[in-house]
Amino acid sequence: MVNSAAAHDAAAPPARRLVLLGASNLARGVVSAVDAARAVWGEPLDVMAALGHGRSYGRKSCVLGRSLTGVAQCALWDELAARPRLPTAAVVTDVGNDILYGVSNKKILDWVARCLSRLASADARVVLTGLPIASLAALQR
Repeated sequence: MVNSAAAHDAAAPPARRLVLLGASNLARGVVSAVDAARAVWGEPLDVMAALGHGRSYGRKSCVLGRSLTGVAQCALWDELAARPRLPTAAVVTDVGNDILYGVSNKKILDWVARCLSRLASADARVVLTGLPIASLAALQR
């Protein structure tokens, strides 16, 4: 998790929160996502993220010698519930990893729905990106 509010100004509480959920695509683009949010909302901004190369939404994943819990089970959710309520926006992306892991569509939908429910409990406005169908098709060739 990243908390840019503390790095910016410890005296000023954040006015908004950004929650980022995903895997490698989000890990590569996290700086751009945070910069875009700062450009629109200003600072300080509370940023919370569950991301990483190979991250699954519902099971432990191991990539390049490091393990990550599934997004739906990670510590972000307890931390989000414990923090003061703020206007919150969220990006949910990289759902396709679990398809590559051979997880059933129903199970993936359950995991993502659990994350969306928790975001709804925080009154978050959510952007859910689509699956990279063209990329998945190319991998099957």
